[in-house]
Amino acid sequence: MAMTITPMEIHDKVFPIVKNGYSAEAVDEFLDQIIDDYADVLDRNVDLKNENYKLKKQIRDASSDNTQIRQHMVEVQEQARQIVNQARVTAQQIIDDAKDKSDSMLADTQKQLVQQQNMLEQYNTLMNDYELLKTEVANFIHDTKAKLNEQVKELDDKDWQIYLDKHYGRTRLYPADGSQPIKTDDSDNLIDEEGLIKPEDIDKYQEYIPAENFDEDIDNNTDTEVNSDNEKEDTHKILEGDNPTVVETVEDENSNSDSLSRPKIIFPDDYKDHN
Repeated sequence: MAMTITPMEIHDKVFPIVKNGYSAEAVDEFLDQIIDDYADVLDRNVDLKNENYKLKKQIRDASSDNTQIRQHMVEVQEQARQIVNQARVTAQQIIDDAKDKSDSMLADTQKQLVQQQNMLEQYNTLMNDYELLKTEVANFIHDTKAKLNEQVKELDDKDWQIYLDKHYGRTRLYPADGSQPIKTDDSDNLIDEEGLIKPEDIDKYQEYIPAENFDEDIDNNTDTEVNSDNEKEDTHKILEGDNPTVVETVEDENSNSDSLSRPKIIFPDDYKDHN
């Protein structure tokens, strides 16, 4: 490449003088103008070169940056892809775990519900059984009290003495006021020749009559009373009370006089039904 002429070279350039040539002053003036313009052009060219260098450098830097940016974008995209995939896997795992947990909780809840329903049914059954048992116990208590009251009433009833006297063939008068029966030997002044209560004393003894005047058709009205047609037994009779371990014996009329003379408590349990 040819070397570029400089403004100084133009300024120092000497031209030979010839006859009829250009005016030296005009040429110098023109050269000075060229020198100035050329110097400006050279300066501008240098500036443009410098600017071009800077731009090229910026382009190179930008290209390098662009490469790095692209590489970084690729890395970011890869990381984003991995993050998305991991997020999908994690989300699916969370969904699966939540579904398994919800299924387990639902199964446990249903199991507990069934258990609670069974417990409720058992409770209702127990309550029904309790109410039935309470009713049965109340009925049993009521029936037992009624039977006990009936038995107590029967124990307080004076008729059992009449039945016993009839059974053993004794004749006594039974006062209406509930006092002790009067033996036949002590009641001669109360009984007429026909063996009946005298009219003047009938008010005192009208509730009870002598055992020998009992109607043979008298019968018990309830299961706990004694039939009047019970025959006298010739053997000892065992009277069983409420306590099965307590046994009372009644001797027949053929027993010796000593046993008859002794005081004896006779319980009418053999003639009463305490069941």
